[in-house]
Amino acid sequence: MGGKVMEAQGYGVKAEVICVGDELLSGLSDNTNATWLCGQMVGFGGVVVAVTTVGDQLEAIESALLQAGSRADFVVITGGLGPTSDDRTKDAALSYFGGTLVPVEEEIERIRLMFAERGLPLTDRNVAQGWVPDTAVVLSNHVGTAPGMEFRKGGTTYVFLPGVPAEMKHIFTRFQERWFGQPDLDTLPYVSSDITTVGIGESFVADTLSGWEKALPKELGVGYYPAAGMVRVRLSCRHQHPATAMARLQHHLVQAAAHFPQDAFLTFGKSWDQYFFEEMQSRGLSLATAESCTGGYLAHRVTTVPGSSAIFRGSIVAYHNIIKTEMLGVDPDILEAHGAVSRETVVQMAEAVCGTMGAEVGVAISGIAGPEGGTPEKPVGTVWVAVAFNGTTTAEKHLMGSHRLRNIEKSAIVAMRLILKMISNG
Repeated sequence: MGGKVMEAQGYGVKAEVICVGDELLSGLSDNTNATWLCGQMVGFGGVVVAVTTVGDQLEAIESALLQAGSRADFVVITGGLGPTSDDRTKDAALSYFGGTLVPVEEEIERIRLMFAERGLPLTDRNVAQGWVPDTAVVLSNHVGTAPGMEFRKGGTTYVFLPGVPAEMKHIFTRFQERWFGQPDLDTLPYVSSDITTVGIGESFVADTLSGWEKALPKELGVGYYPAAGMVRVRLSCRHQHPATAMARLQHHLVQAAAHFPQDAFLTFGKSWDQYFFEEMQSRGLSLATAESCTGGYLAHRVTTVPGSSAIFRGSIVAYHNIIKTEMLGVDPDILEAHGAVSRETVVQMAEAVCGTMGAEVGVAISGIAGPEGGTPEKPVGTVWVAVAFNGTTTAEKHLMGSHRLRNIEKSAIVAMRLILKMISNG
């Protein structure tokens, strides 16, 4: 059993992802496994025909397996392999593929060693994870306890993986070439490239690029993917020669970029945070942040980039007005007269944090993130941002809506935009 699954058939193998777990249906957990798996399989030239999410019910899992087998050549199932009573995926596999649960001594010993090394007590539930249907090929898990399983039925390969992302990725990465092999000339790899526009709404982006999109060759796919404060425009195709295809996609994206105003911020094939870091670093500038409503989120974004210590001095999260006055020196009379969410307050915050931390650039954010706390004069979503640079301080007011987390994300983006605008203008 096993071996190479992919048959060289032009667009490659038809794949499906089944994610198991009540927490995915209740909104308690994000389904990041599906996103990652789709990217991996598409990268090997596969075509993902469906992503299915089901709860922890035996009947639901079996039904999903039956449907997936009718339309896909390769099915990955994640979740439900743990030791608790709501983990029913192994039971569903046993029912669907037949066979008998048998102990796999290598897996049981591996589990015993793992618990011994960590000084943890080993229970029968943990040992039971080393029991696998005798109709399966065992996919050893070197990161966690539950091994993966591989089955074949009706010409379809089914791969069962743990729902823990690190364990799922570990097993899939170890065995992916066994399943897919190396793409060849008849297996057309998926190639994509993108640009990200920052501070421009999705509808404006689409209107701006409508003529460009109509002129694209028909074999190129285009997608618009909005996020807080930005829109990613992606071009994709399938091609025998990825390098040739990539050059072609990037050529068309350069043409797309020419449709935007010269002062628009566009990133090519890199994250906005990486782009921001490179712009600051190339000018030899350092940054300090004073954050209120964002609670340090801007500092978090800046420091997710490796090497960020080259530009980042530090942050003061001045959530309470006492911190604004005592640590940033904001005038209490300013707070009394104008409030914490005002031009006057963020200007003093930005200038103070810039001087206190010895940075060339200081930025301050203060706003009403929501969902409560707004007034008729300052509704929820009102945010003031100020940037102090080169002896000048500029402040902007933004109205963002009522969604708290989105307001926090957008506030960080607009602050980064204002920083880049000021340092670009010298």
